Order: sequence, then C-alpha cells, then structure tokens
Amino acid sequence: MTTPFLKQVRRLARSPEGKRVADEAQRLAHDPRVKARIDEARRRVAHPRSPGTSRRPA
Repeated sequence: MTTPFLKQVRRLARSPEGKRVADEAQRLAHDPRVKARIDEARRRVAHPRSPGTSRRPA
C-alpha cells in the first residue's frame, strides 16, 4: 500500500530536478566547510548556553 505522499516523493526522486537535488546534497555532505558548520551546530546542541545568556534574534 503506497500513500499519495510517497508516490509524490518517488516521482520527485526520479525526476531530473530530484536527481540534481540529490547530487547537490551529496556534494555538500562531503564539503569540509559544511561539515564544520554541522559540527558547530552539534556542539551548540550538546552544550546549550544558560537560559539567561541566550542570544535573541535580531
């Protein structure tokens, strides 16, 4: 049994645009700058600031 959502996802994945997006995601996954940003985000999640020192969005 396939849901309409999964049908849409499959159709996108098989399309030229879906393949282009997948290729770009794979390229970014191996980029050292992106890996550094991901590591920084992991560090921030693992060691959150104290509630009184959080930054507010501008």
